[in-house]
Amino acid sequence: SENSEYISAHSLKAGYNLLSFSVLPEDQSLNLVIPGAGSESSILGIIGEGVAASYIHTDSFGNNFYGWFGSLIYLSPNAGYWIQCTRDNILIVQGNKNKNSNFELHTGSNLISYKCAIPGAIDELIQNENNCIDGILGQGVAALSAYSGWVGSLTELLPGSGYWFKVNNECG
Repeated sequence: SENSEYISAHSLKAGYNLLSFSVLPEDQSLNLVIPGAGSESSILGIIGEGVAASYIHTDSFGNNFYGWFGSLIYLSPNAGYWIQCTRDNILIVQGNKNKNSNFELHTGSNLISYKCAIPGAIDELIQNENNCIDGILGQGVAALSAYSGWVGSLTELLPGSGYWFKVNNECG
């Protein structure tokens, strides 16, 4: 039904993970979505487009103090994020499913989400008639726009992943 809640599970590896959140609770604050677990927290930081937050374990005096600090306050279902982990982990998020798939891209690099439930081929998903998208970068994969279409190791967008879209001046 329209009021149903969804559950999303993100498999995080030690290191950096490029992902997105198509399922978020009504309150999308970072403290609620990724609450941390004190000194046992395996998620150390989150970087978005122009925003970031670090999970701090101690204050400047050496006292135990746990919480998120930085310019990233709320998570957006339209944005992609780099999540830094100390070990492999599963992040469970419960909330509403965001199904909007329209994005307003600005000139330069745009870190966006892929919110569909199934993988999608980039040559079918992305309308690039005026060649305004120069390339797409995912975690360990990339594609460039060429005269013959998309070339590179990135052939499809995956659910729950984030992607950098490089947009040129013609499209911005």
